Amino acid sequence: MLALANPFARWWVGVWYLAGGSGVEQFGILWVTAQQRDVPAKLLARVTSLDYLVSLALMPVGYALAGPAADAFGPKAVLQVGTGVLVASTLAVLPVPVVTRFATPCPWAARAAVRRADPVERR
Repeated sequence: MLALANPFARWWVGVWYLAGGSGVEQFGILWVTAQQRDVPAKLLARVTSLDYLVSLALMPVGYALAGPAADAFGPKAVLQVGTGVLVASTLAVLPVPVVTRFATPCPWAARAAVRRADPVERR
């Protein structure tokens, strides 16, 4: 967003969007992996649906407020505030240990998770 707030060349904006999109994609991979690993199989569809509903529910509100905010404060100010909110919210969760130490659990925990999710008892 900051690249749009300043008069950069188009290719420079494209570079920043590529970097941002790559970061978002990495987060998406980790998030879906965590859901599949930590949510029981019988609840995975419901949890994923609720996640997408909550994640996307406020997007229309943001779209509805962006135009009037840009008219009132100017597009540059709105993009700068949006960038600040994005950076601040990202930095706010970094001190949480599980955020920075995402890892596969030890093998015995992974086997126990598979046993919990498997409806057929194996002998």
